[in-house]
Amino acid sequence: MTRAPQTQGRQKVTLPVSEQTKRGPWAKTPDSYFHGHSCIQAVDILAHEMDKKWGVDRLRLLVGPDLQARFDTQRWKLNEAIEKADSAQIQVESQRTVNAYRALDKAATENGADMLDPKMLEIHQGDGKVLCVVQTHIDASRVKNDGRAKVVVSLVEIAALLEHYQAAVDVLAAFPGARVTSTRRLDDPVEGIKWQGLIDDEIPF
Repeated sequence: MTRAPQTQGRQKVTLPVSEQTKRGPWAKTPDSYFHGHSCIQAVDILAHEMDKKWGVDRLRLLVGPDLQARFDTQRWKLNEAIEKADSAQIQVESQRTVNAYRALDKAATENGADMLDPKMLEIHQGDGKVLCVVQTHIDASRVKNDGRAKVVVSLVEIAALLEHYQAAVDVLAAFPGARVTSTRRLDDPVEGIKWQGLIDDEIPF
């Protein structure tokens, strides 16, 4: 592979094509990319915490239409910034989105909204539905319709399904601590970046 010409101090860094076409100026250099990524990741972490507390994508349904609309507008602004803005604007919109989540969390709490039942687990599915895992069929019958597209399954049903995937069960049994990894995780900003040479700046800490 042909290496990029070496420049003074810092060598060229090439982001994956998908990064370059889907993200704005903030993702074009290492410093601004990592700064922008850390801001966006802070939003992702808080969103994950809110999903665990209130249910997947449920928090926005627990507040009035005005606050919900303002929240959705802010999420749109962050998405627009990710595609078009520089690192400074990413920081602004990320912090505003964090503030929006906090405002919804406060409003839902003050309204006395029910938090997610600790006996229930929820996770996104690839088709946009929410998978709800409960312990028993009785628990499944108590799951309320709240406007989200959900698939409710009990542990008994999961055990029955796993009987058709005996090979995977055998692997998990043979290797204690092994697990089926989630497809939704916090991404490492360094993964997927093709470094052309080393960055010889001083260590930034």
